[in-house]
Amino acid sequence: MISRRQFHGTNIYLQKKDYYGVLGVDRNIDSGELKKKFRELAKKFHPDANSKEDTTAKFQEIKHAYEVLSDPEKRKVYDQYGDEEAGNNFSDFSEGFGGFSGFGGGGGGGRQQQEVGEDLHVQVRLTFQEAIMGCTKNVTVRANGTCGTCSGSGAKNGETANFQTCQKCNGQGVVLTLVGGFIQMPQPCDACGGAGKKIKNKCGTCYGSGVEKNKTKDVNLDIPAGVDEGMSLRMSRSGHAGPRKGVPGDLIIEFRIARDPFFHRNGLDLLTSLDISLVQAILGAKVNSRTRDGSADVTIDPGAQHKDKIRLKGKGVADVNQPRIVGDQIITLHVNMPKSLTNKQKELLEAFEKEEAAK
Repeated sequence: MISRRQFHGTNIYLQKKDYYGVLGVDRNIDSGELKKKFRELAKKFHPDANSKEDTTAKFQEIKHAYEVLSDPEKRKVYDQYGDEEAGNNFSDFSEGFGGFSGFGGGGGGGRQQQEVGEDLHVQVRLTFQEAIMGCTKNVTVRANGTCGTCSGSGAKNGETANFQTCQKCNGQGVVLTLVGGFIQMPQPCDACGGAGKKIKNKCGTCYGSGVEKNKTKDVNLDIPAGVDEGMSLRMSRSGHAGPRKGVPGDLIIEFRIARDPFFHRNGLDLLTSLDISLVQAILGAKVNSRTRDGSADVTIDPGAQHKDKIRLKGKGVADVNQPRIVGDQIITLHVNMPKSLTNKQKELLEAFEKEEAAK
């Protein structure tokens, strides 16, 4: 990933819990095992799965611990500053369980969490030259935008939104389904869209969501030099609008790079070939070769061999994360052998062969 700018909210809270202890995991646990452990605990402590005792508080504690440790940036801050300091660096919203936003929003009293819009994935095609040299692109994308009727509040006629706790999920934002007597993974509540709350006085345009689907917008992309196939650029808060004036998701641009007939990329190096004649290979010469930003004279030393390589320092590709690091252009010589000779040329080559044998 080329860059990532995390959103830091203005609503912050202190947290003194040992999140690793809450989940019962080692501090060196990887993301895959962490997710597996969370799913195990979520099944065990979700309120819908425990009719005999109230596990709501325990479930919320587990959920919050996972929200912190599953986010690389939040986990880094938490590990660096410890229990008391970590909470000051986290925004008061979660990305939610399983990738949906608004998890555990809850409508019954207390502070409402900001809901987060979904990330928007877009593919951008670049020429080879645009990728290695960098460029500016303007792209038009379709995304969920703020509702123009209610200005994103979700309420009708300019009213203040009147929320109520979703009865289906009891404000949790998720529900568990039972199939054959086995508990499945929690799923977003279809009644409230995972928000945990529903709005009574809904806007007639967006039906309470605060967003309109498939709105077009133009985005200016400043693409750094050196991007490659498979890389992606994350633009913070440029994705789908968040429900009810929530935080927008991120825009993730995935690059597709066109092939070039002359250059081939190998990491930070640019590989090219250069055709030279037999005489140039034997006697040496100066030959003009294309480079990433124009052309340059290349010196062929006398006695050059077929597939010899010449390296042009600093004429390769810049590292997208460390632009001062630049690769080289590596030129492979292709010596073109003549397919037919005149009698004079044959005589000269025969004389050359005799002279070589006499050395």
